Amino acid sequence: MLLKKSIKIQGISFVVLAFAVSLISAYTSLALENTYLVIVALFISILGVPHGALDTLYAQELFGLNHPKKWAKFIVNYIIIALIVIMFWMMLPSLFLLIFLIISCVHFADDLIAGTPIYGRILYGGVIIFLPALTYTNELARLYSFLIDAEHAKLIVSTLKILAFPWLLGLGIVSYKLLQTNILTSLEIVSVAALAMICPPLLAFTVYFCGMHSFRHVIRSTHFLSETYPKLLLMSLTVPTLAVLAAAYFFWYFMRPSAIDAALVKIIFVALAALTVPHMILLSKSGFTKWVKLS
Repeated sequence: MLLKKSIKIQGISFVVLAFAVSLISAYTSLALENTYLVIVALFISILGVPHGALDTLYAQELFGLNHPKKWAKFIVNYIIIALIVIMFWMMLPSLFLLIFLIISCVHFADDLIAGTPIYGRILYGGVIIFLPALTYTNELARLYSFLIDAEHAKLIVSTLKILAFPWLLGLGIVSYKLLQTNILTSLEIVSVAALAMICPPLLAFTVYFCGMHSFRHVIRSTHFLSETYPKLLLMSLTVPTLAVLAAAYFFWYFMRPSAIDAALVKIIFVALAALTVPHMILLSKSGFTKWVKLS
């Protein structure tokens, strides 16, 4: 009951935030400049990355990490998986991006509460991926061009734009049907869609990732994990987050000033992809992914 109440409060707060940001964004203009990118990167690092930092608690319960050697083995394996993802991006960037977008759709689909139809989850998971292509085609292509070949980026965005029309129609139908059973879930879907279509892509992603995906995961984790007392939770959130920030700073420090915008986009997308894969594997092994769909 406490989990349900917490999720409801978080959901209402997010809906209000998403519509407020969308409204403000509709009457302002945010250019893809260095200051804007730095702010976005900081928000994702400070408010978004911590939800993945809880992986240390999941690993401790799943693998019984009660000895430095066991911790070292887990950390090394986690880093190896992340490095494999980064190497994949370096060797096959376009394929990497496509797979990352698909993985993101699957991962984000678990935000919605138990009882939401599978087709509704799938459509919701793709909102932040597909819909920006409708209204921010050129900016999205530019963002992707920092990661892959510019022509490939345009092709991917063009494909996303074509798929976005039926995707939006499907979202409309799902949202309407959910109004009869769960108004809040319907509003959550509509609010994310508003963000994706009205706000610049990076802003929309930041608000969604921090305000919905990350925050909801933290709330659920405090109910799923056996030990989540404040001090342990704070340590688990802080230490890995600081490590990610340190790695990001190292990457930033050695980039050329003229490439700051591209560097920040690479930090955001490649780092998230590298951390998402081991994160999803761990959540699946711990039983959390299944629990979310049933709780």
